[in-house]
Amino acid sequence: MMDFNKSIFLAGLNDINGIGCLHTWTNKLETGIKVSSKLDRALANYSLTQNFCNTSAEFPPAGVSDHALLIVTVFHSAKIKKSFSFLKCWVQSPLYDDIIAKGWACRYYGTPMHIMFSKLKALKKELITLHKDHFSNLNIRVQNARSALINCQVALQENPLSAGLLAREKLLLDELCALNKDELSSLHQRAKEHSLKLDDCCSEYVFARVTERMAQQNIGVIEDQNGRIHFGLNNVAKAFVDY
Repeated sequence: MMDFNKSIFLAGLNDINGIGCLHTWTNKLETGIKVSSKLDRALANYSLTQNFCNTSAEFPPAGVSDHALLIVTVFHSAKIKKSFSFLKCWVQSPLYDDIIAKGWACRYYGTPMHIMFSKLKALKKELITLHKDHFSNLNIRVQNARSALINCQVALQENPLSAGLLAREKLLLDELCALNKDELSSLHQRAKEHSLKLDDCCSEYVFARVTERMAQQNIGVIEDQNGRIHFGLNNVAKAFVDY
């Protein structure tokens, strides 16, 4: 069943609604008042748009029917190498100062520019490793930490005087708060949503905004000057070059 509260228009996400017919239905009257309307839409849920952000919808001419066909093309986005970006939450890691100190102490030879470039390149690799080990998949880590805390609190209901459970609850609570803080910082920096509160940091709205921003950077479908439709990043790029 489609959950329309969580659905979005493919055309709205990928801005390809103009490809094909503007009106998708007509009463086809030969005499009298002819009526045409945009009745049909392509809908996709959040899961589809996250995994297939370049999905497109096209309405070719209707032919003998009173409704135009709806052709939905679904394909994976081409993997684009992500640019390196520094996350503010890395600074909160107890390993951060040691990584910077050790990386900057390494000796390189050459021009001052070459030495600076070499040190930054070495630091980049170490910071990427730090991110993978401690800051990747923060949303999953938050969910796991919250589940562990709830399980511990359920056990405390049966044994409220257990010193071990009380100590474990404190550790799990501190861990969850730290992960929540890191996730909030990361989402604020990536999605530029500075007005979000801590309780909203895991909402689907934030992740949808991040996905939408990524999709807006890609052109998955284009119509050239001869009216031909080109799908896929490689074909779109070739059409631009040919034009």
